[in-house]
Amino acid sequence: MASPPTSYGGYGGNANESPKYTFEYPAAWKQEVPSKVEKGTQGIDGRVVNPRSKDQRAFVITLTRAGEDNARFQLTDTESTFASFAGADYDLQDALSDATSTDKFEAEKEGIKFFNYKINSPT
Repeated sequence: MASPPTSYGGYGGNANESPKYTFEYPAAWKQEVPSKVEKGTQGIDGRVVNPRSKDQRAFVITLTRAGEDNARFQLTDTESTFASFAGADYDLQDALSDATSTDKFEAEKEGIKFFNYKINSPT
């Protein structure tokens, strides 16, 4: 679940309020509360981790400019999408800036559209 906006690390003026939204993840995974820096500068609203493999994590981030200035956010707009994702993941930001190429394709499974991207980068 995502904590209210001013609840950093479980603290803050509204830390006891209900989350603004929830998301589903595997039952065995554990929630990690984002820090003030992660929430404020990286836009991370929620994070869960697989306790059996700490490398497996899922993040919920606030995409920059989403709905700002009456702009419409489109996941199919690759540049805007990656710019927003990169704001939450510095490693991705480095990989994108050093990328030699980016391949993308769409796939559909059980009526759900997926956007797949392969970033070729030395970083």
